[in-house]
Amino acid sequence: MQQDDIMKMLESVITGFSYILGSDTEIALHDLKKRELYAIVNGYITGRESGHKMHPSVYDTVLEMARENNYVIGYSSHTPSGEDLRVSHIVINGEEGEPVALICINQKIEKLKEFRDMIDSMIKCTSLKETRSQIVSDVSPEQNYIQNVARQVLLDVIEKSKPSLLDSKQDKIRILEELERKGFFSVKDAAPAVCKMLSISQATLYNYLREIRNANIFDE
Repeated sequence: MQQDDIMKMLESVITGFSYILGSDTEIALHDLKKRELYAIVNGYITGRESGHKMHPSVYDTVLEMARENNYVIGYSSHTPSGEDLRVSHIVINGEEGEPVALICINQKIEKLKEFRDMIDSMIKCTSLKETRSQIVSDVSPEQNYIQNVARQVLLDVIEKSKPSLLDSKQDKIRILEELERKGFFSVKDAAPAVCKMLSISQATLYNYLREIRNANIFDE
């Protein structure tokens, strides 16, 4: 099947799922051959349109995160206006096993959180033992959960900055400042991920961070 045929078929799939999931869910279909947004439903959520191009590192990192199962489900993100999103990525492979398309599902979850809070308030009669057990169950992460969440933060920051290229020192420092503000570098193995996406050495990274932190000290 040709790439155009695959994309047209998947476009009809995401359109159908948009009717199932409703207007609070954005579904974006990316052409991984052209590395651009092929089609999008409910694009008002992130403000993107067909033809939108993300930085290549964003695609590379999503594919790395999804490598084991061809999907990454339910990571926290946010809209440009700051609304919470539940983000899921599904990689579609071609006949030879190569990634050809990416479906990204962005779900606005504020209404669901309100509904959850209402339900929680109605079941406060559970025993302390049961409550503790449930908490442990809810927060038990997969082995690489923290690293994947950290990568998602990095993706969000790069996508938010929307640089056409990341060649200049100023562009890279702007992204590093945002990551520093979010506490990204407190996560284990954060530095190598940043170096890979920004195409810099760890020595350069630490020099940039030193500049940022020294500037923050003088600004206080």
